[in-house]
Amino acid sequence: MHASLAANLTIGSYTQTSATRVSGYQYDYTYTAVITNTGPTITAVIATLTSSDANIQIVDGTLTVGDLLANSSKVSEDTFTIRQDERYPLDSSMLSWNISFFPDSSQSAMSLAPSMESALTSLNGFQDSIVFSSLTEPTVVQFASDGRVFVAEKNGIIKVYDNLSATTPTVFADLRTQVHNFGNRGLLGMVLDPNFPTNPYVYVLYSYDSAIGGTAPRWGTPGGTADPCPDVNGAGCVASARLSRLQANGNVMTGAEQVLVEDWFQQYPGQSIGALGFGPDGALYASGGDGASSTVVDPARPGIRTMIPPTKVERCVVRTCAVPPTPSPWMGQ
Repeated sequence: MHASLAANLTIGSYTQTSATRVSGYQYDYTYTAVITNTGPTITAVIATLTSSDANIQIVDGTLTVGDLLANSSKVSEDTFTIRQDERYPLDSSMLSWNISFFPDSSQSAMSLAPSMESALTSLNGFQDSIVFSSLTEPTVVQFASDGRVFVAEKNGIIKVYDNLSATTPTVFADLRTQVHNFGNRGLLGMVLDPNFPTNPYVYVLYSYDSAIGGTAPRWGTPGGTADPCPDVNGAGCVASARLSRLQANGNVMTGAEQVLVEDWFQQYPGQSIGALGFGPDGALYASGGDGASSTVVDPARPGIRTMIPPTKVERCVVRTCAVPPTPSPWMGQ
């Protein structure tokens, strides 16, 4: 007759006491918790945590609370520990508590999904918090020395925020007509000139919506956000890729896009273009994949369904680009 007492209990206010790396991607997080009782006094309170997510292991999921007075809260007398794989986001709905106590003494007296996200996102002292919202598939973030933040979206739009506290961005550039946004294709690389804004240049690397030498858009529509690939598992949808330089005038692009490299061939939308970065030698390095398919045999490699050749890397110094020196100054880094 005391089962209704479980409805008076809540658990939360998690405090991390330790975070220990146990393998390449797994960390053990240990916490205390607070149990609140809005009903009459209960005794011998024990809480047990369970997980239905394979990426969250319960190392030690039992909390001893002891007696809880009426209308009171109490910190657990011990801790609980979970093992989380940092490659996968935490889904707190996959965690649940069972709380037992007297006079009820039922192990299933209470079951709830604790609000644990804010407590369990910490990693060696770091905490996740939302800085910018209302973005569509952001792929790259670059910080300027004057405090501005540039964010590239996969569809080809580049936005700039005046600072980390800004809530409304300015559209710096709209490359949606040029960008083929499908599958792994899109605007994937962006970097600011090392001397930005003194040198007011933004470099971008994206899948170009046309074959080499063609005019975009071939598959999409002017200003389109999501582009098609009509024969993704057949002949593919031939496109290419561009490394370009954009000039900034305040928070907007001025003048025309300056194309530096545009000879990447992409038949299928897998493993398209890659990332951009300035090396310690001052050169700009751009990477690209093989543009292969994960389901179709590539005609250039008969009988091979999965292609994993070395990626292509270009080395650019201002306006000239070439294959990087051997060994590359980035090798081993």
